[in-house]
Amino acid sequence: MRIAVTLSRKLIFLVIMAGLFAFTITGYISFESATNIITTNTQNHLKSESNTHGSALRTIIETRVIQNNMLGSDPVIRESINDLSDIPGLLLDSARAEYRTTFLNQIREFEANVGYSTVISGINIYDNDGSEIFTLHPEHKPVDDRIYYQRSLDGPFIDFERDEDDSTTTLVIATQIFQNGAVGVLDERQDIGRQYLVRPLDAVESEWIGTMITRIPFSIIDDLILARSGLGDMGEVFIVDRDGHIMNQVKFIDRTEQQTTVDNIAVTECLDNNVVYSGIYASYRGAVHGSSYCASDLGFVLLAEIDRDEVEEPIVTLQINILQTGTAIMFGMIGLAFLVSRTVSKPILRIKNMANEVAGGNFDIRTEIKTKDEVGELAAAFDTMTHKLRESMIRIKEKEGIIRQQEGVLLQFSNHSEKYCVGMVDIMNSTKTCSQMTDTQISEFYKIFINSMGLVIQKYEGTIVKNIGDALLFYFSIYGHDEKQILRKCLDCCLAMGEIHDRINRKLNKAELPPMNYRISATYGIVRIAKSLTSTVEDIFGTTVNRCAKINRSATANGLIIGEYFYEVVKDFEEYSFSKMDSSEVSAEHGYSGYIVTKKVVSDPLRITSNKRES
Repeated sequence: MRIAVTLSRKLIFLVIMAGLFAFTITGYISFESATNIITTNTQNHLKSESNTHGSALRTIIETRVIQNNMLGSDPVIRESINDLSDIPGLLLDSARAEYRTTFLNQIREFEANVGYSTVISGINIYDNDGSEIFTLHPEHKPVDDRIYYQRSLDGPFIDFERDEDDSTTTLVIATQIFQNGAVGVLDERQDIGRQYLVRPLDAVESEWIGTMITRIPFSIIDDLILARSGLGDMGEVFIVDRDGHIMNQVKFIDRTEQQTTVDNIAVTECLDNNVVYSGIYASYRGAVHGSSYCASDLGFVLLAEIDRDEVEEPIVTLQINILQTGTAIMFGMIGLAFLVSRTVSKPILRIKNMANEVAGGNFDIRTEIKTKDEVGELAAAFDTMTHKLRESMIRIKEKEGIIRQQEGVLLQFSNHSEKYCVGMVDIMNSTKTCSQMTDTQISEFYKIFINSMGLVIQKYEGTIVKNIGDALLFYFSIYGHDEKQILRKCLDCCLAMGEIHDRINRKLNKAELPPMNYRISATYGIVRIAKSLTSTVEDIFGTTVNRCAKINRSATANGLIIGEYFYEVVKDFEEYSFSKMDSSEVSAEHGYSGYIVTKKVVSDPLRITSNKRES
């Protein structure tokens, strides 16, 4: 059974749709506002947590380095190193045993002087010949100190080391010792993504007598990281070294699984670009809100994270409440719409019937509705509309004859010729390349190409005519300009297209798309121009355009080829090199000549350079 669509039902439906629209907009704004507030507060708290813990950890490490430097400058240790360095190799073992007590006493005295805040778990001292003259080994040592000694030849450094079961983190400090008591210091001017210990100025003229490799237990990390607040049930703070390994005990991984590698955007941004990252990203346990404290100079990244689901749980509750409230309001509006439709349906139905007559061409009718409410205003507006429509139809008919008379003249005026420098850039083997891609990938592939080339043309003040599938047609107008200046712009624009080839392929690689090559051609001569009466875009055609397309096939990959007439005009330009091209498509026998163009001097203030947005 077919249900009649009456005006009353339409009015009810209209009210429902209006209410639904208002409810959707209001709910969306409320939801987005709540989401932004919760997300902002969470990110601010995570930033505070990461900065607080990161700054504290940096202070602890730098304090340990300074304290270790004090031990390296101890005069008794330096004197002992000098004494042992002078002893022949055959007697060195017995001499080391005699001096061992001296070294141990100085180490224990050092620990007592710093209040046992620095406890040494292992220490190796080498003289300047690489001989080990003192050792205090930890029970388990995953890395041979000889490797650390070889690294120290390039300068002092700090590093982190974990034991075999990955349950303990140890700070390793390599300190160079000099005759005058100078030791390495932290150099904050390094820009190589890692902070090193370097020799001070007063050590340059002093004799290097040895290297001290010191291990300091770093169990304080767990105590520091566990002191957190406001991160809920699923929040945590943890530290990742430059190899991506977690350095401290975390809540969601057993210590036996601690070798899990963390490779999220917050870690890579810090270690690769020395940039702090804050936002939503995928961590080792799923999607999280997180913030980093970047200490790439010291070899670690500190992350404060909380599960995205936990953060967004109040937002889900808000969605449910909005849905329930909106449903109740909607039923109320349906009842109200039913009552209102009864009072307005009759005059509206009359207006509807009048509208049908107007649609049939009768502009002389009137509704005759004189009520003082909104329906009366609608009827008056309808009557005014029919009157104006009648007048408009009369004016349109009067102007139709004038338009027909002028049409021929306008079309003749739109056809004229000018001297243009015409260019074309065409992707090589695009059909084969795109055959293995999805529609979305093909769209992104062409988008990167067209936008990149369009930016070059815009910078050189050229005009894009149209996109021909996998090619762009553009031109430079000579009219009203210096001819040679415009031709130089055209050449520089085409050469610049070739120079951004690597940049385009980096963008394609980032989008997981195959690389591309393309050909660039340019000709110079008379061009026929067609101007549309309803658009400012010009189309061009003629022999010059045809030659540009013809010689394009013989251009080298990402290189430029120009036509013969173009070459005759610009061949005296000293900043370019020209070589004649002969191929199956371009040769004197076939009526086409082409010249490969390269630039001798790489200097152009208009050259487009890379920036962050293109990186």
